[in-house]
Amino acid sequence: ESMVANFTTNVGSGIGGVRWWELRRTGGAGAWSMYQQGTVSGTDNNNRYMGSITQNANGDIGLIYNVNGPGTPPVFPSLRITGRTTCDPLGQMSIPETSVIEGTVVNGTNRMGDYNTLAVDPSNGSFWGVGQYCRTGLGTFGNWATATFTTACVPLTTLPWTEGFETVAVGNDVFPTCW
Repeated sequence: ESMVANFTTNVGSGIGGVRWWELRRTGGAGAWSMYQQGTVSGTDNNNRYMGSITQNANGDIGLIYNVNGPGTPPVFPSLRITGRTTCDPLGQMSIPETSVIEGTVVNGTNRMGDYNTLAVDPSNGSFWGVGQYCRTGLGTFGNWATATFTTACVPLTTLPWTEGFETVAVGNDVFPTCW
């Protein structure tokens, strides 16, 4: 058995990063123990926060989170994904950080990127996510918009929501197969 979790942490100089870990136990009983852990941060001095992490039956881990800040280059509130396959070195999210959707405007409120989630599609082990980012032209909710996405590139259609909703596909090469 295994479970994954994450939280936002200070990675230095007040910059946020996403700390993650995987706990394991055998036989369905007994104590959980740390199997692996790591921190997702960048070299760009932008914040990473509001993570959502999940693991499929193959042991692949997906992690989505918001990114923003005055780094190099500066980033408006955006949504990114990273991950690892079960055969990757322990403690590393070896799949490069990939933009799900980039923000285009500053946040108009004091809330930042609430309500992200990542889930496993039981039919094929791909990851589906819902997350927030900022875009122009909304006029309400502090410029927050919501995106849904998949790592499997299943054909998607935009749902008939009237404001602040987009559907994007990340691409099926985000999580390569281990050999």
